[in-house]
Amino acid sequence: MAYTTIHPIKSTLGKAIDYILDKNKTLISDNISTVNCSSDFAEKEFLRTQKYYKNTSGNLAFHLIQSFPKGEVTPEQSMQIGRETMEEFLKGEYEFVISTHCDKGHIHNHIIINSVNMVNGKSFSTEHDRKSNPAWKQVRKISDRILKEKGLSVIENPEKNGTSHYEWEKQQSGTSWKAQLKRIIDNTVKASDNFDDFLYRLRAENVTVKYEDYKTRPGKCLAFKMEGQKYFIYSQKFGFYYSEENIKKRIDRAVHRRGMSSIERRQERILNDNGTLKKMYNLTELDGEGLKIWAKNENRKIAMQTINQMKAYGFEFVEDFFEKYNGIDDKITENKLEANSIDKEISRLSLKLKYTQMYREYKPFYDTYKNSINQERYFRHHEDKIMLFKEASEQLLKTDTTVPNAGRLKAEIKNLQEKKQSVLDENKQLKGQLSEYKTLRENLEIIFDKKPEKENQQNKSAENSRTRSHTI
Repeated sequence: MAYTTIHPIKSTLGKAIDYILDKNKTLISDNISTVNCSSDFAEKEFLRTQKYYKNTSGNLAFHLIQSFPKGEVTPEQSMQIGRETMEEFLKGEYEFVISTHCDKGHIHNHIIINSVNMVNGKSFSTEHDRKSNPAWKQVRKISDRILKEKGLSVIENPEKNGTSHYEWEKQQSGTSWKAQLKRIIDNTVKASDNFDDFLYRLRAENVTVKYEDYKTRPGKCLAFKMEGQKYFIYSQKFGFYYSEENIKKRIDRAVHRRGMSSIERRQERILNDNGTLKKMYNLTELDGEGLKIWAKNENRKIAMQTINQMKAYGFEFVEDFFEKYNGIDDKITENKLEANSIDKEISRLSLKLKYTQMYREYKPFYDTYKNSINQERYFRHHEDKIMLFKEASEQLLKTDTTVPNAGRLKAEIKNLQEKKQSVLDENKQLKGQLSEYKTLRENLEIIFDKKPEKENQQNKSAENSRTRSHTI
């Protein structure tokens, strides 16, 4: 299993880079790698990118550590896993330095990432390190998947918020305040005409209700306490289903169903509240014969509604539906590959643009240096700029015989970004269509007791499809 940690670098960026590149720790040069920068000028290139985009985040870089248990990986595997993880995580849009340290009992990677996106100028924190989805979690997820693909171990310990042991014991003995209150609330919801009536009926059941304005924020708090109970239990402690908003919705639904005929109620049971198709019950996941018999009866009703829904979408044969579904799925995959290809080209051109701008920016200093009477003195005063010019020249010469035009590069990048956005917009629309078909697909798979193979659906001719189809 790999452990990942990350922390910001607010000062001493150069020392941090020197530390991870220390040959006493990496042992060999193959254990050092860079993306979108060079190891010799990484600090200067980081700072130049930040200056170009006027970065004011306060962070110079982010230092990520990816460590493996002793004997789990070789240095070569560690470097490969680290690079694959970062390439997927950063999508080629950031400068970073990576090194594999082998001087300790366990092999581990050090990765220093620029705090600013080289392509769009956004900060790393904005794009990758939000409170709701911290960077270390994203990296851990990618890293774990790569480790699994390589047959290496991962951490199998997802943390979940669950019931406390005390509450669990009370539930088992049937004395849990929460369980009793939930049961009373559920029964009261069914009998109430509106929210005020609900509160009145609860109090009639000797339940003390706290329903008052919060003191420190807008809105009202809702809490319940039974006779003999020491503390109130707030509605959010019961779960999402018991919020004030959802209790009101449940009451409205109960009132609505009271005025319906038995036929209308039966129809509503096989449809969701918004009129969409309900998902059929998977009998293999149910315990108890009584429950299975009930689910079978419900499934018969939902199955007929499923067939009607399929025909309403214009599909006469089951195979036609799956051919359409798989065709949309294929197009989504194709678009993803195209978007990834565009990303790579944007990163390639952005890197070329970076070195083109560096070349243009620092060429006057290099020219002055070459023509200076006292070159040594001038070099001492402008060493960074002269060295960055040389670095830009060397990088450009790898792919170009002349210095590219920065304006043309920017235009190419802009066109590619617009093309990528068009592909992403199409995928959003296609995913919405698949989402609409999702329950229909799952129900058809249960009705016909198998998932049609995608490859077979694509290769069957229309005639063969109809020969084997289930006509309705």
